[in-house]
Amino acid sequence: MERPEWLTQMVDSSGVASLIEGLKASRDLGSRFILLGLSTSAKGVLQLSRLIKVFEIYDKKNRHWRPKYGNRIRNR
Repeated sequence: MERPEWLTQMVDSSGVASLIEGLKASRDLGSRFILLGLSTSAKGVLQLSRLIKVFEIYDKKNRHWRPKYGNRIRNR
């Protein structure tokens, strides 16, 4: 299955709502929802909203894809 990749620099409240909807949909399907290479501003929004620990987030430079923030979500 092809994995979509989007590029954005900023996240507003609508963007956060979309991320939460995507996370919920992925959990319902038993799959992972990964945020990769967040910008400083996007990371800041997630930290301020205390959602940083909800998402599986990786630094794009890290080839091993270890979680930088948040918890790993295991498939059920």
